[in-house]
Amino acid sequence: MAPFILDMHGLPEALSSPDGKRAVFVRDYNLWVRDKATGKDKPLTTNGSADEGYGLAPFGIDTAVQARWSPDSKRLLTVQLNTQGETQRPFVFFAPEDGSLNPQVTRIKMGYPGDDHVNSYRLCWIEIETGDIHSVDYPALPCIALGAYSWGFFTANFGWWSSDGHRAFFVDATRSTDAVRLVELDTQTGHTRVLFEETSDTLVNLCPDFNDRPLFLPLLESDELIWYSERSGWGQLYLYDLTTGELKHQITGGKPLADKEPSANWRKVAGKEYSAV
Repeated sequence: MAPFILDMHGLPEALSSPDGKRAVFVRDYNLWVRDKATGKDKPLTTNGSADEGYGLAPFGIDTAVQARWSPDSKRLLTVQLNTQGETQRPFVFFAPEDGSLNPQVTRIKMGYPGDDHVNSYRLCWIEIETGDIHSVDYPALPCIALGAYSWGFFTANFGWWSSDGHRAFFVDATRSTDAVRLVELDTQTGHTRVLFEETSDTLVNLCPDFNDRPLFLPLLESDELIWYSERSGWGQLYLYDLTTGELKHQITGGKPLADKEPSANWRKVAGKEYSAV
């Protein structure tokens, strides 16, 4: 049986462009774009395969398209998921989506500690009009466990564009998560630059609880980033400059590292439905 995540066809959770004119989706392991006005589809990639699918998350739980539109809707930042050589392992759905009462068993590709091959992401960006695919000058990124639902790269907000679309940013975490880096991508050249790195003798927690999504927030208008860290022994929020990569100050707890007042306030709320806002 084929791995569950790679048996996806049709139009799973299309991702609309900021201008509302197009939507991108996954079909047969490739990315396609649909013109909403005409309903016509065209492929953005053609070399996707069961072992190297575009816009996919590992394990098949997160079916959202793993991509981010540029602010001007002209380019798409995405990943190609590489599962070559991975071992297929049984996966049990105890609450199947079709409403069945009995658990269902399928198989997925998942690396275990000690395996020679583990799944990874290759970053690239695509020009929507021309279909040109640009490689990123950076090694493949290991897929790491992100939350109980195994969120994909962009669902976990591991990549985003700058407000002017000239740069993009992504998070690189080692497979053991003992080092995490924030990397800047120049989308004119494909060159990258590590803005800052956080390391730990054990692991770098990106959120207070494993079931939470990574707790950081890009502030596009001010070119800053709110970053969660337990470097002090306690979970705190820190403000970074995305131009220089320098730490500006600590936002929560203790004495701020600079005189500037934090430019954002955080509130914790509860509700019945999840919202990214």
